[in-house]
Amino acid sequence: MKQIVTNTKTANLWSHEAAIRKKLKAMTKMQGENIKGYGQVYEEYRKL
Repeated sequence: MKQIVTNTKTANLWSHEAAIRKKLKAMTKMQGENIKGYGQVYEEYRKL
């Protein structure tokens, strides 16, 4: 996802931003499930 966003033209960034927000929302619901690597993945999506 990071490479895609980096190489995307400005006009198409809105769709990527929406996809990232959806992922963050879904991950927030899974927060208490003790998933290995969850914190790192969540933080990387947040940075994007």
